[in-house]
Amino acid sequence: MARLGERLQLRLMPWLAAGDGVAIGHVVVASGARVALGDEIGAILHARMALMLIGERPGLSAPDSLGVYLTFAPRIGLTDAMRNCVSNIHGAGLGYDEAGFKIAWLVREGLARQITGVALKDESGGGYQAQIAPENGECDKSET
Repeated sequence: MARLGERLQLRLMPWLAAGDGVAIGHVVVASGARVALGDEIGAILHARMALMLIGERPGLSAPDSLGVYLTFAPRIGLTDAMRNCVSNIHGAGLGYDEAGFKIAWLVREGLARQITGVALKDESGGGYQAQIAPENGECDKSET
């Protein structure tokens, strides 16, 4: 799972660093965790946004797949309706480049609007190919 998370992180970080940049806080690694653990950790750390990378359970159709759950102002007791999910991230599913673009878009919009979940729809347009993040982290935002 660490290898898959690293692949996604390499695609996500340039999008988060672009423009004004999104500050990255603490990274916590937990084995056998559930999505709601991000609420408790985020509350303890006073995080504005929490991202939880969750690997699919063995035995499913894509055991090498990742799901990323985003929660604005995480705190204990939130429901799934308060989170966004970008799922099916793997080689034969949603590619790491597009997933990184979508997640960064949701993070930026979630922070700007101070929401995640059903109130925040993915309106990124999937236009990441026209806006490939160069290695220096600058993105062409002309179509976002």
